Amino acid sequence: LPIGALLLSIFVGFVWDRRALLDEVRAGSDGFLLSPLWLLVVRWVAPFIIGQIIVLGFLGEFSSLKDITERLSMLMSIIDAIVVVLVVISAVVLWLRPKQSPTANNAS
Repeated sequence: LPIGALLLSIFVGFVWDRRALLDEVRAGSDGFLLSPLWLLVVRWVAPFIIGQIIVLGFLGEFSSLKDITERLSMLMSIIDAIVVVLVVISAVVLWLRPKQSPTANNAS
């Protein structure tokens, strides 16, 4: 299952046409304001975290590597927490960003 999720996130993030992908995400809604952030998460954050699950699951199968696996798991948890905080901050910044009107861009 994690390998399938990794392949799916790589396909959606890097192979699928960006415009078609964002059109699909925005379908059925008035507008998905966090689409740039969502694309960042699908491209970079999700594969990173899914890769952690695969590596730690593989290392967990070896009892001789238990100590290393526990330390690596702790380190990865800290890194994941930092990434989540950065994503939340980015979402708030995108959400609160003033919207530019199309006429403001053409005025210059």
